[in-house]
Amino acid sequence: MTTSQQYRSKALESAQLARQSKSLPEIKNFVQAERSYTALAENEEWLAANTDKLVPAEPSGKDETTR
Repeated sequence: MTTSQQYRSKALESAQLARQSKSLPEIKNFVQAERSYTALAENEEWLAANTDKLVPAEPSGKDETTR
């Protein structure tokens, strides 16, 4: 299972828990968790599909103030 699939699984689980919950604060927490997991899944999928658009980080040196 890929990372995005794991996030989607957690989003589904959170949505189901929100539907089963009777407490408004709990429902809000589960809905927020669902949104967060969905966003993480979408970001992982975007990264996987767009590796050619990523900019590599510069190697870190001892003194980064010389830029």
